[in-house]
Amino acid sequence: MKILIRENTKEIFVIFCICIFSILSLLLIGRILQLKDLFIGQSVTIFDLLKIFIFLSPAFLILLIPISCMLSIFLCYLRMATDRELIALQSAGLSIKEFILSPLCFSVFCAGLTAFVSFYALPTGMDKFRQVTMEIIRTKTQLVLKPGVFNRDFPGLTFFAQKVDPRQGKLTNVFVEDATKKEAVVNILAPEGSLVTDSQKGEMYFTLYNGQIYQQTREDFSVISFSKYNLRLNLSKILGGFKLDDKRPGEMSWQELKQARKKFAHKKKDYRRIIMEMHKRFVLPLACLVLGLFALPLGMSLEGVGRQYGVVLALVFFLVYYAMFSIAFSLGETGKLPAQICLWIPNFIFTFFAILGYYLCCKGREMALLQKFRFCIKLKI
Repeated sequence: MKILIRENTKEIFVIFCICIFSILSLLLIGRILQLKDLFIGQSVTIFDLLKIFIFLSPAFLILLIPISCMLSIFLCYLRMATDRELIALQSAGLSIKEFILSPLCFSVFCAGLTAFVSFYALPTGMDKFRQVTMEIIRTKTQLVLKPGVFNRDFPGLTFFAQKVDPRQGKLTNVFVEDATKKEAVVNILAPEGSLVTDSQKGEMYFTLYNGQIYQQTREDFSVISFSKYNLRLNLSKILGGFKLDDKRPGEMSWQELKQARKKFAHKKKDYRRIIMEMHKRFVLPLACLVLGLFALPLGMSLEGVGRQYGVVLALVFFLVYYAMFSIAFSLGETGKLPAQICLWIPNFIFTFFAILGYYLCCKGREMALLQKFRFCIKLKI
């Protein structure tokens, strides 16, 4: 019995690691492609990219761990059913009830891992991601603003500086063309300026001193002198839409959520979002346990299905769970369902089917889903 538990757990863990690393790599590469304008052609090191990968990972792991837990348990027992190992073990005197210990322990492990990601790794990772990204942006901007070179990396803006001090961010003989407004083109000339990054608001300021603003429209031309002028740049424009300003509830720590709950107690919409996020921190870890136990009878009942089709079927069931979760989240945000219970509905439904499937397998009344699928296909044909 110990050998069975050990080998099953080992196989489940190997599949789990493969699922996590393969899917996570694809998602992170997709996110990095959104930030390609920030990295391409700049002196961003592999170590910087590695830090960004690590800090972004928890945002994806909070959903990847439940799906990988479900896939690993499902594929393990699907293979055992297809290779007739389950029949051989039952012939040796083992009952279906003894097969649940290994997936149960692994599901509890995944639930604990998801809880760690949800309560600690996610908010910490997003804070670190903001800091690293802001530092890269600040360094990038100073490097790109090379002396005597026109810079057009920022949407609608053209920058030129005769001299650049990359360490202090000081600029000499600065020219800026602002074409962000359709009604007029603004040209700014200043003998000196500086570059300041506000990491809290996710904004960058070009501060110019003792210069002139030349504004030309279709009807007139005006010149305005100034002693100090701040040109604000929202960094989300060069981050592919990724916002660095205010924290969203999904990026907050548990203490910040508790403070936000008190702060937005009088605003129903914001208050519901905070409450739902607090429940989400518990719902997704428990989803590992629910989906893991749901995958056990499902894998036993699809004997004869190849692994490639098994992965597709498992993903379909997870998409059903995620669709129910998303619908419940939307209903909770709009106030059509109580925010305290809406996110728990998918877990309750899948728990019911997990218990039902396990009960039928223990009674020797497997669901025979493969035969039912084939019968449905024949009817359609």
